[in-house]
This record gives sequence, C-alpha cells and structure tokens, in this order.
Amino acid sequence: MVGAYAAAGYVVVVPDYRGHNESAGFEFTERFLAPHWYARDLLGALNGLLSLQEVDADRVFAVGHSMGSTVLQLAAPHMDARVRAVSLWSTARLDYRARILANAVKAQGGMDRHSLGKPDLRRFEEELRAVKPIDSREFAELQVPVLMHHAEDDQVTPLENSLVIAMDRYLAGTPYTLHTYDSDAHLLKGEQFEQAVSRDLDFFSGLSD
Repeated sequence: MVGAYAAAGYVVVVPDYRGHNESAGFEFTERFLAPHWYARDLLGALNGLLSLQEVDADRVFAVGHSMGSTVLQLAAPHMDARVRAVSLWSTARLDYRARILANAVKAQGGMDRHSLGKPDLRRFEEELRAVKPIDSREFAELQVPVLMHHAEDDQVTPLENSLVIAMDRYLAGTPYTLHTYDSDAHLLKGEQFEQAVSRDLDFFSGLSD
C-alpha cells in the first residue's frame, strides 16, 4: 500500500498501533488512551515531514487502516489542512467504551447488570476526561475530503463504523466518498485491494494536480 503511494510521488503518513506489522511494543496497544498518544506521534511525524525541503506540501496525504484509522480520526482535526485528504480503510470505532464493556461482560461469564463493578470502564472515562478528547463531530466537520473503503462483511471492524462517519459527514455537509466491497476481508485482498489503492491514487491526483 505505502509503496504504491510513494511510487506515484505522494508523501503519505500511515499510522498504526505499536507491535503490529514490523514495529515493537505490542504491550502498549492495550493501554486505554493509546490512540490519543499515537495521534500526538502522528502530528509530530507530520510536522517533521513538512519541515523537509524535498517534501511537496501539496502532495501530502494521510491513510489509516483499522485501528490506525482511529488514530487518524483523533489527529485529523488538529492537522490544520496540512494534509490534502484522508483515506480510511476498514475503520475502527472512535469510541472505545463498548469494547471495554464487552471485555467486562465476557469476564463476568457472558452477563452484565448495573450493580456489577466495571473498574476498567470507570478508569477509562476518568482518563478520557483528563485528556479532553475530540468529539466525533470534530471529524465530521473536518473540511478536508475523506475517502473510505470497507468490506461489507468485515468481521473485525463492521461496515457500520464507516457508515456512521458517512452519515455524520453528510449531515455536516463535509466532503466524503465511501466505497464498499463484496468481501469479508478486514484488509482487502487481490483485485479489491488493487482497486482500493487505485481509487486512493485517483483521489489524491484529483486534489494535487
């Protein structure tokens, strides 16, 4: 994916969680506020890129896959149009509370009630308030164009995640394009992968020419 963007002459920042692909530090992934710290890393990386004389600021874009898309949603409202557009692949949810609750329900033997303590959820809420997180509306109101790709039967991050973003941006009147694919792949494969990359490149080209 990244190689195709670079070969076409684009500078693309692609965030992901530590410990995935070839990176170290998987233990950091389970920290409650990890995506917020990754968003800071992403903004720092973007600032570094734009300080390089050889980087054409008109050809800088951002792409996120799955959890990396969450990082991008957190960072994008603070990018101040320093990227021309954003592409989200198989995006995860911006709100992690449901996942924390799901883990609690599983640990409680598949049931839950209001009287059962959920310390992880409580702790997450407290930490979240402390960092003053962005509201999903901030990403919805982002004027930078957003392109999305999602398999219709993705079992890891459901299509609904992208549909919610599309709905929010439609209601906010901000530009977006959503492509769905007849697949259950979390990362698109074969011809569909090539088609999605090609759509990204066409999208980038239309904004940088």
